[in-house]
Amino acid sequence: MKPAIEVRNVSKRYRLYTDRRDSLREWFVRMGGSQFEDFWALRNVDFIVEPGQTVGIIGHNGSGKSTLLRLMAGIHRPTGGSVVTRGRMGSLLELGAGFHPNLTGRENVRLNAAILGISRKYVDSRMDAIAEFAGVERFFDAPLKVYSSGMAVRLGFATAVHIDPEVLLVDEAIAVGDEEFQRKCMDHLHQLRSGGATIVLVSHSLPLVAELCDMAVWLDQGEQKAIGPADTVIDQYLREVNRRDVDAVALPVDDEAPQEAERFRIGSGEIRIQTVTYVDASGEDVDALLAARPATFRIQYEASQPMSDLTFGLGFATATGTQVAGPNSGYGPKTVDVPAGPGVVEFQVDPLLLQPGHYRVSAAIVSRQHVIDHIEGGFELAVHSAHAITEPGFTLMPGHWVL
Repeated sequence: MKPAIEVRNVSKRYRLYTDRRDSLREWFVRMGGSQFEDFWALRNVDFIVEPGQTVGIIGHNGSGKSTLLRLMAGIHRPTGGSVVTRGRMGSLLELGAGFHPNLTGRENVRLNAAILGISRKYVDSRMDAIAEFAGVERFFDAPLKVYSSGMAVRLGFATAVHIDPEVLLVDEAIAVGDEEFQRKCMDHLHQLRSGGATIVLVSHSLPLVAELCDMAVWLDQGEQKAIGPADTVIDQYLREVNRRDVDAVALPVDDEAPQEAERFRIGSGEIRIQTVTYVDASGEDVDALLAARPATFRIQYEASQPMSDLTFGLGFATATGTQVAGPNSGYGPKTVDVPAGPGVVEFQVDPLLLQPGHYRVSAAIVSRQHVIDHIEGGFELAVHSAHAITEPGFTLMPGHWVL
C-alpha cells in the first residue's frame, strides 16, 4: 500500500514586511516597493505516514507544527518539496471555521461536508449522531449565531469526526469543551484509530501523544530534529527541554531568596528561613529534580536564639495555586529543638512523586504557640522527567498491577 501521507523535503517560507503603507498615496509615492525579510517556518522536513498509523507532532511554540498540518490539509502550499495525502480527509485545525452564522447547525454540517466532498445522503445518515455528540439537539435547527462559542466548537468537532475520515488531522482540538466532552472526543479518536484511520496529531500534551501515537515527529525552529517511536522521540525532546530549562532558570541563591520571598513572609522571626535548595540522587545541588527519582529538600535557617518544640514544613503548589502536598516534620514527641545560629533541616523522598512541571514551594517553622517563620510560595521548583509519563494528575502513584 502507498503511504497515507508523504512529506518530501518540505520547506515553507513566509515574507514578513517591515514597513507599512498607511495610505494609497504613500503606496504610489514609494512606487509599490516594500521591505521584507524571509521567515522559514519549515526547512527540509521529510517523513511518511503509513495507513493506520497515528503520528504526533511535538515541539515548542513557533516550531512549525501547525504550519506543517496546514500543508497536509492543503490550506497552504509548500515553498519547496511536496506533500501528498491519500484518502478521505477530515481536519480539526480551526473548529467551526467556515460555519456561517445565519445558517442553522444542520445546514452548516451539510455545507461543511459538501466542502469536504461528502455526499448529502451520507451526511444526512450521520446527522442525528453529530447533533447528539455535540449536545446541540435542541438548537440544531436554530441559526448558528444563537449558539455559544462552546456549542459551535463542539459542533465543528462532531462534524469532522463523524464523516468517517480515512486521514484525520488534529491541531490541539481535543481540549475543547468540558471534561465529559473531552472524554467523548478521546473515546471517538480511539475508535477511529482502531478502525484503521490515519491520524496526525499536533499537541503540547506529551502524555496524550505517548498514549495515542505510534510515531512522533519533533520539530524545532522549523527543522526536523527526530522521528521514530513516540516514547523514544518524547524522551529525546524532554532531555532537550530539561537542558534548556536548567540553562534558563536561575533559582534564588542564599542571599537573594529572603528578599525575593519577603512579600510572602509572616511570623515572629526568632528563626529566619534563608533558602530552600534541592539535592538530586547523586547528592548534587540542582536547579531541577527528576520525577520518580530520590530527592532531598534542604531548608537552611538562622536562629537568633535557642528554641524548642518546633515543627518544620514544606508546601507544594502548582503555578495556578492548586495545593499538591504539604509534608511536615510532625508534632508532639516529633518536634525538634534548635540552638542559636545557622542550621539545616532536610526532607528526603524516595521517589519524588510530583509530575513534571513547575511548582511554587513554601517553607515554614512553627512552635506549639505560633508561627515562627512562613514563606508562602517563595521558592521555585522545576520537576523534569527522564522518560515519557502518561499518567494524568499532579502526582505519580507507585504500585503494580495484578492482571
